[in-house]
Amino acid sequence: MCGRMKKSIVLASSAIVIIVAAVLIVGFIQGGSGSFMKIDGEEVSEEEYFQIMEETRFSVSQYFLEKYSTALGTLDEWETEYEGENPVRIMMDHAVRALAYRRAVYKLAEERGYVGDDGYEALLERWRNENEEREKSLEQGQIVYGLTQFSLEQYISYELEALEQQFLNDKNNKELEISQQEREEYFRNNEWTGPDGFSEPQLDEIQSVVDAALQKERYRELIAEYEEGLKVWIDEGKLYDVTLEKIRKWYGE
Repeated sequence: MCGRMKKSIVLASSAIVIIVAAVLIVGFIQGGSGSFMKIDGEEVSEEEYFQIMEETRFSVSQYFLEKYSTALGTLDEWETEYEGENPVRIMMDHAVRALAYRRAVYKLAEERGYVGDDGYEALLERWRNENEEREKSLEQGQIVYGLTQFSLEQYISYELEALEQQFLNDKNNKELEISQQEREEYFRNNEWTGPDGFSEPQLDEIQSVVDAALQKERYRELIAEYEEGLKVWIDEGKLYDVTLEKIRKWYGE
């Protein structure tokens, strides 16, 4: 199976273009004067970017806590460099990666007919509709499984998981077809435990488990391919300013 390759992202800053490591291959798109980021020619709104920053805030804080013993609990800590690493720029990197992954998932979902629109506004509408349906069900005395209301972050996580399961359950997806040779090779190249939880199993004992694991891996590889195909344009200076603006709001600045 294909491994993940090292890829690059293009950052445009005034008259220069800077290449940095990232999880997707991107192409350069001519941006408008007011744009800070575009994906496949579509402008990313501040609302969507700020939302993805909220999702990645913890991972960035953990990175600096583990590496430099700073929890990024103040604005000063965010604006301090640690051995050449700038927290604001690390946040930019994490946010762009997370946004590219999410865009790839929704692009695939739209192509396969799981969502009608892969855009952010359509996502917000599905979130609001889901909460309205749950509220109506409660008012009518019906059973509501799971949360009675989703925050936006909770809904996105819920929907991403649901879309993955929908893909894995869709028999029309050719990527899920597994030959016996592929099954045997995947079984040999990975470690497994038997139904009792500790013995070394035979393939026929855990074939369904092996197949499920291989299909999930193929889904993730497919999403990675979609990420690689995204064309992302970034104005580095504007993105830095937008990112810092949001961080300052976290601390009432």
